[in-house]
Amino acid sequence: MIFLKTQYVFLGKIKDVNITVKREISSDFYLTGNKYRKLKHNLIEFLKSRYEGIATFGGPFSNHLAATSSLCKHFEIKSFGFVRGDEMKIKSNPTIEHCINTGMHLEYLSREDYKLKMCSKKVKKFLSKRNLYLIPEGGDNDFGITGSSEIIGSFDHSFDTICLAVGTGGTMLGVSRSIKKDQKLLGFLSVNDRSRINYISNNIDSSINYKLIKGFTFGGFGKFNNELILFINSFKKKYKIPLDPIYTGKVLFGIFTLIKNHNWSWGKNILFIHTGGLQGIDGFNFLQEKKAGLLLK
Repeated sequence: MIFLKTQYVFLGKIKDVNITVKREISSDFYLTGNKYRKLKHNLIEFLKSRYEGIATFGGPFSNHLAATSSLCKHFEIKSFGFVRGDEMKIKSNPTIEHCINTGMHLEYLSREDYKLKMCSKKVKKFLSKRNLYLIPEGGDNDFGITGSSEIIGSFDHSFDTICLAVGTGGTMLGVSRSIKKDQKLLGFLSVNDRSRINYISNNIDSSINYKLIKGFTFGGFGKFNNELILFINSFKKKYKIPLDPIYTGKVLFGIFTLIKNHNWSWGKNILFIHTGGLQGIDGFNFLQEKKAGLLLK
């Protein structure tokens, strides 16, 4: 069984803005944050039919791949992962090792094949030989969005502004279905990808008061600088809450920066949804050690 514990941490007041962090901590570290939420209804759908296993896509440090492999191990389901980057055949990292150790069968795709996903000849050939339940990258389908809508509880309606990181966009769409009409929803983009902006704007209810913040991607997905790393380390030391440099760290850096620079105009009582992704810290430090860069502590 997977158990979730909800934790609220009040950070205090910055200028005249109150900030609270909401965390959903799973009994399985890899399913913390939005990870189990996005997989829950996919699991229910999988169990309705006689599939051989579950297959999905992800990069070599993917939170989603790690979460899917953990979930499948818990429920004794065969798991298959299509990994971006065929060079990973001869490389490894903490995420890949976790997937292998939990029994996930990995297929490594060239960047061209990965971009094509299910239209790739290699992927088509692999899937044609098996009856697999396929979950898209990031768990971003209707079932993942439904699960993400369950992140918001009744207590969360007491905040005037909800903030979260945006990767594929599914979590933001799910959360948008559960907030009150008078609440504001801010999504901090982690990637410079116009398609994600279009995806959200084309699928979010027109009555939702939302905004996508584009100024804290640090250059794009997986990009960062030393200022961000120092902020994350300082934040953890002060508040005892770990952040990752791909998603959650960028959001809180953005919130703090906007408030301190007097550019915050979205409400005085913020709830930040911590979406997890902490397994990526080991992978980040793994790469940083190779180039003698700053580490996350």
